[in-house]
Amino acid sequence: MTDEAERKPDTKWHSMDAAEAVKKLESDHEKGLSADEVQRRLELFGRSTSSVNYPAKNGNMVHAYSVCV
Repeated sequence: MTDEAERKPDTKWHSMDAAEAVKKLESDHEKGLSADEVQRRLELFGRSTSSVNYPAKNGNMVHAYSVCV
């Protein structure tokens, strides 16, 4: 995977089907990434994190946090 393809801001990930996204990310939908490839991408891109607060139906805030490797 080239870092240019991954970081391209106009990539419409949300509109791709899963197979297209997996292909573009040079992964495998059944096996995932090898340990070596995971390490290489961590070194290249760092950890992928997302932290968002959503209002719950009862008015409380729900904190959604995910780390993708």
